[in-house]
Amino acid sequence: MSPNQRTDISEAVAQQLMFADPDPQQRGMLLSDRIRFYVENLNMISPFYEQHLRPASYELTLGSEYLFNSDTSRPGSIQKLERSEELLIPPNSIVFVSTEEKLTLPFYIAARFNVKVNLVYEGLLLGTGPQVDPGFRGRLSCPLHNISSQEIRLRTGQSFAIIDFEKTTAFAEAEANLSDHSTDQLRKLGAAGKLRGFQGYSCLTYPLDRLDREVIIGLLPRNKSVSSSLAGLLDRVSRAENTVKAEQTKIDSEIRRFNIALIFTLITVVLSISSFFWQAVNWGRSLRDDAKSAVNEVRTSPADYKELRDRVVALEAEIKELRAAQTVSSPAARAPK
Repeated sequence: MSPNQRTDISEAVAQQLMFADPDPQQRGMLLSDRIRFYVENLNMISPFYEQHLRPASYELTLGSEYLFNSDTSRPGSIQKLERSEELLIPPNSIVFVSTEEKLTLPFYIAARFNVKVNLVYEGLLLGTGPQVDPGFRGRLSCPLHNISSQEIRLRTGQSFAIIDFEKTTAFAEAEANLSDHSTDQLRKLGAAGKLRGFQGYSCLTYPLDRLDREVIIGLLPRNKSVSSSLAGLLDRVSRAENTVKAEQTKIDSEIRRFNIALIFTLITVVLSISSFFWQAVNWGRSLRDDAKSAVNEVRTSPADYKELRDRVVALEAEIKELRAAQTVSSPAARAPK
């Protein structure tokens, strides 16, 4: 890919075209033919790549500078990539990048740029399309916010943004001698409010001290860190989740200890009850066995049985003797027959 732009326009003509529009009757957004015209005659886009020209816009390419941590109090914080090297943009992060192209806008053309639609669908946002004022000169810088949950990859030299151009109203139309001043002189007069425009009102110009500013660092606020609020929120959510998980782990551990203690207690109770019933069963069995043994001993002891039988026989003999004695001593037995 090689730049395609003319370099045969004299410096004097280019300076004059900065404030004297060669096509003053036309207003509105520039189509591709007029974009090419102002590129060739004003060096409006440098370097200019033919394949990046669109019907009413131009595709800007990614420059080599980038910055993830915007704390500009730290020197050397801007990083650089080699040509075609990839820039990895993590999920929910902001990276500050620059364009490869340098713009030189005349005092009657404004521009707006935004991220390409295909990158927007990947989750990469630039914002609402920053305006580039007429008279701007330099490379563009912007923050890119990856709002997706996936890493986005860009590489230097890749087209990542679209810029379109629009004609403004006439510049300093009440001034009759604009050609007598250089571009820098006109900038100073405009900054001082000394250029007369429509009905004598002041016609301002882009400030001299903001031309060709250092990319990224020249736009960031000093000693201030800018990061994704979503990333901070996710970080807090992650910390909260870790805290909840830690507490849940403690609770689970306590529950496990409680369950183990409960199981051991239940086992002890069951064993105790089982032991009690086992002892009761054994005691009943012992009583039953003792009773059976006693009965068996009574039934089966020959000596005891004989002794009882002899006593019974003796008692029966005594009863007979008593009955006989009673019969002899009765009066009826002694009476004559």
